[in-house]
Amino acid sequence: MPTLGQIMCSEIGEDRFRTTGAFALREERVTAMKLATGAPCDSHGAMFAPWPGPETDVERWYLLESGRAVGVAGAESDAPRLHLCEAGTS
Repeated sequence: MPTLGQIMCSEIGEDRFRTTGAFALREERVTAMKLATGAPCDSHGAMFAPWPGPETDVERWYLLESGRAVGVAGAESDAPRLHLCEAGTS
């Protein structure tokens, strides 16, 4: 399984990732990626799940081994934002 650092560095760039609160979690393994927006078809329904945090602008999120979640918002813009959710997710 890739680490959060491996995924985020390739998605948003290492320099941008370093300036986020999620950078401290960079060595944690990602156990799942979920899409928070879109319309799932029957064969891909497991990939979709609501973001467990309070933010409403998350497009996709990653579940970490620790149970924390990191959500990506504004991925299409020049400055994607990462949101952290400390609550247990499933």
